[in-house]
Amino acid sequence: YNGLFSWTDGTLTRLREDRAIALSELAEDLLTLNGPVYLVGDGAALCYDTLKSRIPGLSLLPEQLRQQRAAGVALCAREAMERGEPGNAGELVPNYLRLSQAERERLRRLTLESPN
Repeated sequence: YNGLFSWTDGTLTRLREDRAIALSELAEDLLTLNGPVYLVGDGAALCYDTLKSRIPGLSLLPEQLRQQRAAGVALCAREAMERGEPGNAGELVPNYLRLSQAERERLRRLTLESPN
């Protein structure tokens, strides 16, 4: 799972929507970028170990900088408040790119049990 962003002059810009793709596809996408590439998130170490020999400028940030933290959400909320943007914590929802394993298994069972 990944998203792709650029960081320019203190501004984060989304380059790709969140997606579930193979590491080989991610490597092809990263090769089109100029400059350093920083990996963050739960899968960063795995991606780095797999892609480091193929992607020039690929960097694995230290653990404390690559993991998601509630403080990051709070900082984003603070910046939005300073810009005068209203916020509603109730509107925050997770972005699931695929069903959980339990949901996939349930659908598989229902499909197998349903009369054709």
